Amino acid sequence: MADKVSVDTLTKVRVGLLLDNPFIGTLATSLGLKIDNDKPTAYTNGYEIGVNEKFYESLTRKEQTGVMAHEIFHVMLMHHIRMFAPWMDPKIAQIAADIIVNAMCLEHKFDFPSDGILPETWEGGVQEYFKISRMSLEEAVRYLGGNYNPEDLPEPGEISTGLCEMPPMQGDNPSDGDGDGEQNGKGGLGLSEEQIRQEETRVKTAIAKAFQVAKQQGDMSGDMERFIQDILNPKVPWTEIIRAKLASHSKRDAKWFPPNRRYVWQGIYLPSLQGESLGHIGWGTDTSGSVDQPTIDEFNAELNGLGTTYEMTVTCISCDSEVRHVEKFNQHDFPVTPEWRGGGGTNYRPVFRYIAEEGLNIRALVYITDGHCNRFPDEKPPYDVYWIVWDDVPFNPPFGETIYVQ
Repeated sequence: MADKVSVDTLTKVRVGLLLDNPFIGTLATSLGLKIDNDKPTAYTNGYEIGVNEKFYESLTRKEQTGVMAHEIFHVMLMHHIRMFAPWMDPKIAQIAADIIVNAMCLEHKFDFPSDGILPETWEGGVQEYFKISRMSLEEAVRYLGGNYNPEDLPEPGEISTGLCEMPPMQGDNPSDGDGDGEQNGKGGLGLSEEQIRQEETRVKTAIAKAFQVAKQQGDMSGDMERFIQDILNPKVPWTEIIRAKLASHSKRDAKWFPPNRRYVWQGIYLPSLQGESLGHIGWGTDTSGSVDQPTIDEFNAELNGLGTTYEMTVTCISCDSEVRHVEKFNQHDFPVTPEWRGGGGTNYRPVFRYIAEEGLNIRALVYITDGHCNRFPDEKPPYDVYWIVWDDVPFNPPFGETIYVQ
């Protein structure tokens, strides 16, 4: 059993982390430390780590280190701004977050209190535990909510070695662990969009600093480096981006709750499609000689993904130097295999001309191209245009939004 716990104890644990794991230890220095006996175990709100004196005193020094690492991983994954979305059950969200973080602690060989949420004690077994741990927080919450009755799960305070709390409002930043821990803001996704972005920036800045320290000391595994790079420089598939963009054209307003659960952990808040209908969408495809069949298959798959999920009408327009083929599909037609004809040069103007001449009342045009063309219409059309560019080339259209295929 450890000696009587104080903030000095927490500081010594943090110093030990700095020596043994420079990345996690440096990230810990961005957080305040405090004793908080109003909480049953330990917690973080993204600004500080608080521990219950009796709980922390009952642990060995290695277990104390593991608990602190647990809290740091919560912050690293931005759980304090992710797990308070209105659609989440608080108990399930806490358990999901702990499973994810505890698995990370085990992977990094941190000792852990035996009464935490661990693989050997998980009701669904070890295999399910690690299956959940590999999910994003949002996926894990949905999985647990669909497979477990919240009333059958233990209260997080009874088994959690590290609760997550809502962050303070901007300006209430406890820096030295001496604050009273009051939470004045809504927290999580209840924060304003600007507050969320400010918090993301603050956390990412701390992660980047810790990353540089660890790299300079040569103490960074390849897996951890890739994981951190994904947080700092997230790459989102074009399919997710275009779905989010098209959400704004739904008959219902696009909602920010629940967001796309796969990318929130990366600090990317893409709204989920909540509308009844996407309406009429144009789908132009550059069918010049540079396009190959695997590329066409990928774009067809995304078109079918949209068509089989959401009510929509789509007009598919094949164009190289001129419009070669047009097909129109309604909701009941999907899945479809559009016929893309072409093989010549590239000119973007004919697609826009066709839409205008035929009087197509589209809400948006998705135009897929390799980007090797500068023949654009002279005037911006009365609908949104999303250029999906599959080649890594400079592409600067006079209007619309460019989305590169990852």
